[in-house]
Amino acid sequence: LINNVDNIGLWMDCIPPDIFEFSGFQIITLIDVTSEVSTASLEHILLTSGTSMTPKTFGLIQDEVRCFFRKPFLRIGLASLQRDGKFNFKSERQIWNSLFIQKAVNEGKIDITGSPYQEILSEDRPIIYADVSALPGNSDLRDYLLERDVHCLLLSPLRYEGRTVGVLELTSKVPGDLNVLATLKLEVIESIFALAVHQNLERFEERVTATVRQTYTAIHPSVAWRFREAAIAIMDADDTPGSDEISFKDVYPLYGSADIRGSSDKRNTAVCSDLIEHLKLIRETLTTAKPHVPVALVGEIMHRISARITRLETAFHTGDETETNDFILSEVNPILNLLKRNTPDVEKLIDVYFDRIGQDGGVLMNEQHAHGNSVQLINETITNILDQEQAELQTTCPHYFEKYRTDGVEHAIYIGASLVPHLSFDMAYVRNLRLHQLITCCRIGCAIEDLKRDQNVSLDIAQIVLVQDTPHSISFRMDEKKFDVDGAYGVRYEVIKKRIDKAVIKGSTERISQPGKVAVVYAFEREAEEYRRYLEFMKANDYLTGEVEEIELEALQGVSGLKALRVEFNLTRSFSKTDLAYSGE
Repeated sequence: LINNVDNIGLWMDCIPPDIFEFSGFQIITLIDVTSEVSTASLEHILLTSGTSMTPKTFGLIQDEVRCFFRKPFLRIGLASLQRDGKFNFKSERQIWNSLFIQKAVNEGKIDITGSPYQEILSEDRPIIYADVSALPGNSDLRDYLLERDVHCLLLSPLRYEGRTVGVLELTSKVPGDLNVLATLKLEVIESIFALAVHQNLERFEERVTATVRQTYTAIHPSVAWRFREAAIAIMDADDTPGSDEISFKDVYPLYGSADIRGSSDKRNTAVCSDLIEHLKLIRETLTTAKPHVPVALVGEIMHRISARITRLETAFHTGDETETNDFILSEVNPILNLLKRNTPDVEKLIDVYFDRIGQDGGVLMNEQHAHGNSVQLINETITNILDQEQAELQTTCPHYFEKYRTDGVEHAIYIGASLVPHLSFDMAYVRNLRLHQLITCCRIGCAIEDLKRDQNVSLDIAQIVLVQDTPHSISFRMDEKKFDVDGAYGVRYEVIKKRIDKAVIKGSTERISQPGKVAVVYAFEREAEEYRRYLEFMKANDYLTGEVEEIELEALQGVSGLKALRVEFNLTRSFSKTDLAYSGE
């Protein structure tokens, strides 16, 4: 028997049960492991499903929750919070959505004012409505829940590492099915749901960011919310880009430019100066080396060098830079390297030459580097001021802002109600931006004047502000990955922006933009009246000096009837933290 423990038949034969009688009593201990088993199952399902959550998986989660609470009619829902602390109303994926989110998405209603969802975000504690028919406030939500046979509601915030990441929603068709005791049991599984929601949100945000970057490239923070909506729509459509146009209606444009005056001419002067210096260095080197080099070609090269120097000193023409560089790199430097290798007497002399121009054997660019550094310093100064001002202005009323760096800096601003649907928009924001733009122009002018004095920068800037009182519509162009204006009037505005820096005063050749001044270009008298008030204010506060010039402009190509107000800045003014346009140290 011992050797055949599993042989039940053998045991039955040797010890027949019917010849035995058992007497006595048993003690049986039963342990309820429902909660532990359900908790473990929930943790396994939630943390292993990830982004592959399916209706079947969600059904298993709901079954485990029902078992955990011993309530067969419970239903669950999850409302996740975005990084900005707001509910994710834009995703139509039903698996993770709460009843309220589904209602908001399907019906386009996202106002949580007066609802339990607003209360739970502000109170940050579980909320129970044992009888939904007695739900206060938001009658639309109450009717919506009752229509779906929801008579009992429990909402509990889900917190992960001190931050609320979502709301767990428990409902039942039986009034009173959920009570305060349910919140005590809920504490056991809340952390599991919070971790699952957090991980899901992290994956979701990564996909949104990747979709935005892939589809739209870099975007301005003020319009990021709209790109986010479009990115989520693409994700919901199985990652297939749809026809959802990103556009903003009735936005007011502001445009300004700070152009470095005569930058191209001064660059040409710098190039010409460097070429002449380089050619003279070559001639000096060859003159010293010639007695040690019995090569007739050296004399011929020296003759060509002298001729080039004379031509460059007389006038600098298009093509001179390329031709001279090619002459130096293709003909002169190879000859010098040959002489260095074969004539020991001139080796040190030629080494000195290459040390002067750089061991890479390029061309001298001393004046060009100085010019480039000045342009870069001016551009960085202007850009820093604009960025500092933007950091403050965006807190007043968000607006779209973009800037372009060339020989100077241009900037464009768009502001309107469609850009800030979550805020109450007022034309006072537009007027504030217009005045602030003029004061910022003054700050830029003073900063560049300081550069000229302290950094030995010899370049001047001329500033223009273009006024446009009629709102435009802008749309994101997928092919160019940038915003562009819509409509014929918007196109006219863009044409003026591109040509306004070449505008001259009617009956003269004087350009409207001049160093140390700002020209406010406009088309209608109502626009001029507004800006005259701003200029009067600025003059009274020592931003400006002299009288305001009233100027009529010569017609531009395809554009006529433009006028301008021009006034000189007080370039000796210092800016402090009490100024309207100051955000620096």
